[in-house]
Amino acid sequence: MIRDRIEQLLPRLASERQFPTQGETLLVDLERQEVRRAYIPRAIVAELLGGRGVNMFLLYNLLDTSLEPLHPDIPLIFGTGILTSLVPSASRGNATSWSPETKVIMDSNAGDYFPSFMKLNPRSATSSCGELTPRSKTAPDRELMSNASMAFSRRSNRQ
Repeated sequence: MIRDRIEQLLPRLASERQFPTQGETLLVDLERQEVRRAYIPRAIVAELLGGRGVNMFLLYNLLDTSLEPLHPDIPLIFGTGILTSLVPSASRGNATSWSPETKVIMDSNAGDYFPSFMKLNPRSATSSCGELTPRSKTAPDRELMSNASMAFSRRSNRQ
């Protein structure tokens, strides 16, 4: 279960910023409407350079390949690059999960306001899991909506 994997991962993450421009990593449970916060350790960011690399680190630690790709315990991860919103025209972000079509890693890179918005709030990565319950569809928590709005639409479209 992904909640067990999150509990195993959290002690390996940092509880405070490792460098001035680092954003939080949010682990969002849509079903329970819970948000866990941590920071990716500096050594991992330096080795993997943020963005896609950090998304792959999170996917590696959270993915259960025995499940089907559309199972609610498969994480959907949004991440920003190291330079996102720090350098003009650096507005790239990655969406990472497990593709239901090919059953291999899904990773998409795109640029627009969403990655810059995440980084300026300050978030570097958001991983969501769980299925929306009827309660969360009618009265979602404000923080969940602002930090994981794209994850809500993905999970809602499945039903």
